[in-house]
Amino acid sequence: QPQQQPQQQTALYQTAVRHVTNTYPHVHQQNSSNPENNSNNSLPNPVIPSPHHSSASDIQDPSNANQEFTTKQLEVLCPINELLLQYKYSDAFLKALEAKDITIVLHVCEKVDPFYFFATRPLPVSQSIILSLIQQLTHAINKEKSQKTAIVWIRCAVNSLNAKEKSIVNHVKPVFEHLTKKIKDCYSQNPSQQVFGELNTIQHSLNLVLSQS
Repeated sequence: QPQQQPQQQTALYQTAVRHVTNTYPHVHQQNSSNPENNSNNSLPNPVIPSPHHSSASDIQDPSNANQEFTTKQLEVLCPINELLLQYKYSDAFLKALEAKDITIVLHVCEKVDPFYFFATRPLPVSQSIILSLIQQLTHAINKEKSQKTAIVWIRCAVNSLNAKEKSIVNHVKPVFEHLTKKIKDCYSQNPSQQVFGELNTIQHSLNLVLSQS
């Protein structure tokens, strides 16, 4: 039900946070030591807007992806880039999602080879982070400047998703339904033959995952 989406998103995000803080306790300690991060002793709001909203009002538009970064964005990207250099992907992607800025998420995705990333075993990030990436990148697939990156990452992420995992099982369907809607919107924009084929591949993967869940 639509009114349950904020709670579902919060649960999904909290699962991702728990995974990283349990696996990398130093990140949790660093955050806890910063008074600005503990102003209300609660977890941040969900990173990703509700699938039932057509616009991401609280997330910056991906049309800025190829523009120079703002000072605020650079403050977030600098530590993320350091984490990437240390191959701490869970930390890096969680911080990117936490920024509520799709431009930052796209930047991190562009820094990492998705085929190598998703071929790594065990996977470098949790299933909840993968689903969160799918949900947020969905808002970029109909934007010309970010479409290529978003499509490649979504395709790889969907194929790596275990929809039966308890931490995400209740969140997969609404995320996939929203992605399906965005794919249909892309079809209406008369995409190139290549993009059309890639969107078809994603939709087929979505259907396959749902049929097995």
